[in-house]
Amino acid sequence: MESKVPFICADMPEMNELCIHVVAAVAEYESKLVSKRTKEALAAAKRRGVKLGKVDNLSKGNKDRAKQAQDFSGKMRDLLEPLVKDNL
Repeated sequence: MESKVPFICADMPEMNELCIHVVAAVAEYESKLVSKRTKEALAAAKRRGVKLGKVDNLSKGNKDRAKQAQDFSGKMRDLLEPLVKDNL
C-alpha cells in the first residue's frame, strides 16, 4: 500500500484497497486476541501448578533416544563385524 504498487489478488480479483485494509485489520485484531488468550491460559495453568515448558520431558526424551541409539548401534555392530572380518 505504501509503495503505491497496485495489489491484485489472483484468487479474489474483486478485492480493492478498502477490502484489503479491512481484512488486514481483522487479521491483526484476531492475532492480538489469540495472543491475549494464550497469555491468560498460560497464566491460569501456572496458577494451577502446571509446570510449563519441556525441560523435564526433554531430559527424559534425550535419555530414551540415547538408549535407542545404543541399542541400534549394538545391533549394527553384531551385523557388520562378521562382514568386515570376512573382507579383511
